[in-house]
Amino acid sequence: MKKAEERYRKAETLSKDMIDKSHLESEKRMQKIEQLETRLTQKEERIDQKTETLEKQKEALQKKDSELDVVIEEQKGKLSQVANLTPEEAREALFARVETEAQADLAAFHEKFHVIKQEEADKDAAEILARVLPRISMNSVSEFTVSLVDLPSEDMK
Repeated sequence: MKKAEERYRKAETLSKDMIDKSHLESEKRMQKIEQLETRLTQKEERIDQKTETLEKQKEALQKKDSELDVVIEEQKGKLSQVANLTPEEAREALFARVETEAQADLAAFHEKFHVIKQEEADKDAAEILARVLPRISMNSVSEFTVSLVDLPSEDMK
């Protein structure tokens, strides 16, 4: 019986130790869970604060955007009054000015292109003449440099 009691006590001690260990482990886990919950709560609060801040900034930006739209319209109106032109008339005047400038630039480019092509044509013509002139000049030089004169007698030679 002693053995049985001894085994019973060992088993009881062992079970108490296991129960104590499991209690410690569960307490540690609960502490970890509580820490995680605290961290999550803090993160949630920070996110909420950031969201509120962003919403306020968004509202402020929308307000400023609408104010800018009003100011732009006022400036357009003042500009129209100063220029005595409607936006369409101002646009047409701008396009006419750009067209005139573009035509002047195009004419200058065309003239420059024409001059360059004329110079190239003159250069090509000079090269062609330089190649052909020696052939033609041989025949004509001999015609003009040699003359036949009839002498009345052999003594005159």
